[in-house]
Amino acid sequence: IAGAERLTMNSDTTKTTGRARHITFPEHDLSERKFPLPLQNLTRVRSFSFQNVETSVSLSSLDMLMSTFKCLRVLAIKGADFEELPSSVGNLIHLRHLVLSCNKCIIKLPDSICKLLNLQTLNLFMCMQLQDLPKGIGKLINLRALYLTSYQSCLPEKELEGLTSLQFLYIFHCKHLTSLSSGMQHLKALRTLVISHCPGLTSLPSE
Repeated sequence: IAGAERLTMNSDTTKTTGRARHITFPEHDLSERKFPLPLQNLTRVRSFSFQNVETSVSLSSLDMLMSTFKCLRVLAIKGADFEELPSSVGNLIHLRHLVLSCNKCIIKLPDSICKLLNLQTLNLFMCMQLQDLPKGIGKLINLRALYLTSYQSCLPEKELEGLTSLQFLYIFHCKHLTSLSSGMQHLKALRTLVISHCPGLTSLPSE
C-alpha cells in the first residue's frame, strides 16, 4: 500500500494509480511543457516534490498544480526558476510546509500566501532575487520555521510581531540587510536564530 501511495513521474507519464498521495517529479524543464494529464486526476495528493535544480517552470504549470492539489500538506519546489508564484497558492488551506529554496528568479510572493493559516514551514533559502516578504505575513500564526534570503534592508517589524509560534528563524545571504526589526523581541517562542553571510548587518535589536 505504501508503495502505491508514493509515485515518481515525469511529463511522459501516461498512467498513474488513483491511490497516489506522495509524488516526486524530477523533470528537467517545464518552461514550455505541461504537467501530464494523468497528474491532473490525482486530486487527493498530500505531498508534491519537484526537485531538479536548474529547472524552469511556467506560471501556467504552477497554477495547474495548485489548482488541482487542494489537499496538499507539503509542496517542495526546490531549485526551480520562476519569477512569481501564482496567487492560487492561497487556496492550499491545508498546506503545512512550503519549500521554494534555491530559486534564482523569484522576485516576490503573492499576498495570498498569507491565507495559509496552517503553514508551519516557509523555506525561502537562497532566493537571492526576492525583494521582500508579502504584506500580511504576520497572519501566519502557526508558522514555526522561516528560512529567509532576500534583498530587504530590514525585516518588517509589525509583521514579525504576529509570528507568535515561530521557533526557528534562519537568515542567510541577505547582502542588503543592515538591521533586524525590533519586532523580533516579541517572538517569545523563538528557540533558534541563525544569521549567516549578512555582511551589512552590524547590530542586533537592543532589549
